[in-house]
Amino acid sequence: MPEIAANALLKTLEEPGKATIILIARSENSLLATLVSRCQKIPCRRLNDQQLTTILKAKNYAEILKSPVILSLGQGSPGGAIAAWQQYQNIPPEIIEKIHKLPPKTPPKSLPCP
Repeated sequence: MPEIAANALLKTLEEPGKATIILIARSENSLLATLVSRCQKIPCRRLNDQQLTTILKAKNYAEILKSPVILSLGQGSPGGAIAAWQQYQNIPPEIIEKIHKLPPKTPPKSLPCP
């Protein structure tokens, strides 16, 4: 968050009135320490595999569970996995077929030391 925006938010946090303000950040390191000190921290963690499976099945997205790549893109977030799956569904089958036919990656040849 740019410092000028953080300072403006700081004023609001110091005098919120009757409002409840929810500030969401990927990391508290991305915020000014003065902002963090005025907030109550509620950590949100990624779901474990069992929780993720339960939610995806309940939302009728069990098919995603067959795709480890899509699950890894979701990083423990059902919404992230569903979004990745929906994007994958928009890729034309011809392109997916070509990707699967790509030759395996070979390591670069090492150069002789002088």
